[in-house]
Amino acid sequence: MNIALLLERAAASAPDQIGLVCNERSWRYGDLLDAARGAFELIQESEAEAVAIIDENNEAAVFAMFGAALAGVPYCPLDCALPDEVLTAELERLVPAIVIGDEERATRIAGAQGHMILSREEFSLKAQETVPADDAREYDPGEGVAIEIFQHVTNGSPKAEIFRHAELLEHVSRAPATLASDQPGVTLLAVPPHDGAGILALLCSVQAHRKVILLPAITTERWFALVETQRVSQALVVPPLLARIVEEMEAGMARDLSTLRGIACAGAEIPLEIMRRALELFPSTDFTSAWGRAGPRDTITALAHDSLAGVEAKLAHSEGPMPRIDIRPS
Repeated sequence: MNIALLLERAAASAPDQIGLVCNERSWRYGDLLDAARGAFELIQESEAEAVAIIDENNEAAVFAMFGAALAGVPYCPLDCALPDEVLTAELERLVPAIVIGDEERATRIAGAQGHMILSREEFSLKAQETVPADDAREYDPGEGVAIEIFQHVTNGSPKAEIFRHAELLEHVSRAPATLASDQPGVTLLAVPPHDGAGILALLCSVQAHRKVILLPAITTERWFALVETQRVSQALVVPPLLARIVEEMEAGMARDLSTLRGIACAGAEIPLEIMRRALELFPSTDFTSAWGRAGPRDTITALAHDSLAGVEAKLAHSEGPMPRIDIRPS
């Protein structure tokens, strides 16, 4: 099965329902499927063998991921915070590809590699304006690689972690409640596009026909404002953002965050003290640490507010790769 089937089903069931919000623009699920099919046409015409993005999380990343899935080529979100020389080495592994993002930077680091380079705005516009050549066109069945995420290495050639379509769909079916929910609601993603937990949360939200809000420029003020105005029920954040959220709330910032049912933290390990303080500040919110020492396939889940001592004990005595921990009230 292809991960794009999640979007096709959402568009068939709820075509007029808002599926994505980014920078005060919104797209219905029917619009998202049209854009994915437009991206597919661009990929097919270019004969690219991969689609890479060097940018913050935005609508282009969503169009690219599902378009690449339909075309049967890997979607490769890169960490735009890395030095140019690292990104150059990673892009060399993907030739020929469509590279989306800051056009000047992408041209500087990969202009001689044979890629097609498009700005975020140009790719998004072309994807939305391109009409599929044939409504009956057959798309890739999804038997190959869906996502490639490069791992940071201090020496040697870049190494990518590969996620196949079937594996991602299995992850969606088994995701913790703070990443996946079949309840109506709104998901806020304040993570970069190369974050594996962010990709999983996006797929889970599409499966549940939820509204997904992307926060490209991650600030606490913008995060608080979106949670309040959009009535966010589930949020995915990076640990530094969670720490700043905790600090501002402890300083007396008055915010209505009553709609938040779950917060997941991705990208790095959460300091235990931050988790303790967050649990106290959000007494009715479930928390998940969607990160493990062995990589994005590891997940630690801490759901019970009255079981923090058990969380501490299991974290303190863990050896080697962090195990999955699922703690619930007794």
